[in-house]
Amino acid sequence: MRIRTIAAAVLLTSLAGTAAAAEMGGYLGASYGRASFDNDDFDGSDDGYKIMAGGYAGIIGGEIGYVNFGNLGGDSDGPDADAWTLAVTAGIPLGEIARIYGKVGYAFAEVDGQSVSEEIDDDKDNLFYGAGVTFPIAQNFALKAEYERYEVGNSDLDMASAGLEFRF
Repeated sequence: MRIRTIAAAVLLTSLAGTAAAAEMGGYLGASYGRASFDNDDFDGSDDGYKIMAGGYAGIIGGEIGYVNFGNLGGDSDGPDADAWTLAVTAGIPLGEIARIYGKVGYAFAEVDGQSVSEEIDDDKDNLFYGAGVTFPIAQNFALKAEYERYEVGNSDLDMASAGLEFRF
C-alpha cells in the first residue's frame, strides 16, 4: 500500500518537467463533506469539515490543514476523529477550467471513543493520500472537490468533501 502511495507521488512529481507555465500563489480554504470510519469492530460515518492553507509554484505545492471527521457513530457514544496534516501536492492545469491534483502527506490523527465491544483510542502519526480538482469561479476564488484516505492504527478514515478556496 505504501509502495503504491510513494509510486503515485513520484509519478506526479515527475510531471514537473512538463509544466508549461510556472504559476505561483497561495490559498486559504475550507471544505465540508462526508467522513467514513472503519475498523475491526465498528463502521460509521458523519459530516466533517476541513480548513487548510497552502501554496504552489508550478505544479508542486504544499498544504497544512486540520480535519474534523465528526462523531462517526452518529451520536455521542461513537468515536470522534480529527487530524492535523502536512502534505506535498502535485497538480496539472486542464486549460483555464480546472486543475487536478494529488497529495501525499503526514497526518497526526486521533480517534477516540467507544465501539460496541471496546474502547477505541488510536492516536497515530501516519501517511495519508488524496486527490482532487479545483475550478476557478472568480479571479481569487475556486471551488474544490477532494477525496482523502487516512490509515490510523487499526482504523481507516475516508473523507469526500467540497469547498471553497481564496487564492492570493
